Amino acid sequence: MQAMANNTFDRFSLGGDTLATDWVDFASTWLRAVSHRIREYVDKRIAHPDHASEIVIPTFSDLDAAVDALGEVDRQIHLLLRAADYDGPEPYVQFNWAAGLEVPWYVPAARQN
Repeated sequence: MQAMANNTFDRFSLGGDTLATDWVDFASTWLRAVSHRIREYVDKRIAHPDHASEIVIPTFSDLDAAVDALGEVDRQIHLLLRAADYDGPEPYVQFNWAAGLEVPWYVPAARQN
């Protein structure tokens, strides 16, 4: 296990004793580039509405690319810190999504008695 952890760290440190800043810079630049349209939309339309400026509305492809990039960086960091690989983040439903199907949404007036 220790040999695997050392090999993993060597990948990110380029054989040195500290983490290579090149990888951190690359990951940061990549995430910023791939999420630019989404960050701009959220910043100028949702968080701080600025309808005077023109922005490009992000597509689902933009969103997918940003989520995939974030997942890949997350996977790499997980590999670095835990010396164990995994498939990436998986969505987790944190509520009972079927609760709305367990009760009638509308009961006609004639049937309420």
